[in-house]
Amino acid sequence: MDALGNMPEHANRLIYFMNTHTKEDLAKLDIRNRTSTILIIKRVLTMRNFIQNIERKCQEMQIEINAFTQKFRVLEEKGLPSLINVTTG
Repeated sequence: MDALGNMPEHANRLIYFMNTHTKEDLAKLDIRNRTSTILIIKRVLTMRNFIQNIERKCQEMQIEINAFTQKFRVLEEKGLPSLINVTTG
């Protein structure tokens, strides 16, 4: 099932296959429970979408962090005191 996350078009075709074949046809393929198999396929697709959304958000956050860091460096170069205090014991 892990491979389905990388091939959503195959997952959709597999769901279609599961829905268009009889219980006997599926039993010959050692698929005992159509519903649970379809739910697993859908769960894999849902998790794939969640992961893609998280990766996209992380990239957007990294762009914002980089922009902030650059602006902060400009302010430091203009004389803004460092906000990181280094104390020696």
